[in-house]
Amino acid sequence: MEQATFTLPECSAPPPPAAPAVDPDAMDPGAVDQWVAETARAYLTHFLTLHDLAPLDVLVGAIRSTCMRGLGVWMHPQTEPHQRPGTHLYEISLFGVTGCGFSLNEAASSWRIAARRITDPGVEA
Repeated sequence: MEQATFTLPECSAPPPPAAPAVDPDAMDPGAVDQWVAETARAYLTHFLTLHDLAPLDVLVGAIRSTCMRGLGVWMHPQTEPHQRPGTHLYEISLFGVTGCGFSLNEAASSWRIAARRITDPGVEA
């Protein structure tokens, strides 16, 4: 049985914008905020390009892996009395997009819908 392969078109995900080339002490906070937003948007677009049509179990794994690398936050429901206060939901915050749900798949699906709406406001997710 032949395995299907998936290749992205060239330049489908541009590299993140270069950091402003100025002295950090003299940088305008607004310019830094804009650069951070552009960088997060570039990473979000790239991640969504790679995983937009992935099955939920693959998306959950990709989100978990990306969060474990420090690019997002992944929270399980807080069920033990000794744990810090939290919600009863799974929560994902990745590249400035938040999703939550009663299960990992539901949280990942919620995150993907929000990410689609941010990257393409006209899309029906």
